[in-house]
Amino acid sequence: MTRALIAAAVLAMLWTPRLHAQAPTQPPKNSGAGLPQVYKPEQLSPVQKQARDAVSTLRDSVAAAGGALAGLGADAQTSSLRVLESRAATVVDRCAAAERQRAHSITQLSTAVLTEPGEIKAQKDMLKQMSMLTKPLDQCLSTFQPMAQLGKGQEVRDYGPSRAKPILAAFQHFDQSLKPFATAMQIQFRPIINSAGPSPLD
Repeated sequence: MTRALIAAAVLAMLWTPRLHAQAPTQPPKNSGAGLPQVYKPEQLSPVQKQARDAVSTLRDSVAAAGGALAGLGADAQTSSLRVLESRAATVVDRCAAAERQRAHSITQLSTAVLTEPGEIKAQKDMLKQMSMLTKPLDQCLSTFQPMAQLGKGQEVRDYGPSRAKPILAAFQHFDQSLKPFATAMQIQFRPIINSAGPSPLD
């Protein structure tokens, strides 16, 4: 009797995996829940895309310069003087890049042929904001080019963060002008993922 029970138990153990293998697989419930949403590109007209790209690339360049300026105050008292000089050099590079992009974006936006009164007004207002960036970008270069030189690390430590503040305020003012422009143009700007450099566009 004992041998018969053992044999039956062994057969049951061997058969059970086969039954599980043959059982139909049930799809998991709520399989899409919690997954990140895929970015869906806008359906823009060529003129809208031209205007969007002109402003967006400048925004990204200004954000990169702003990130470098904000970084001047990070561990300024404990960082080495050479590191601080390197940070000042990064500020200069990014402000110079933003100025080059500003000139290009003005040309790109001004040649966008818009027809709606609201869009034309938004275009003029944004071109004005772009022109106003000349002052803080020039201030950025004139202030931090001397500090980027060898032996100027202590000056960066003592004065860099405070001299960056008015420039950052001007950059913030430009950033605030993007929302009314985007609303009038019926466009969206991608979020800035990394302020160390420009974000990719479509």
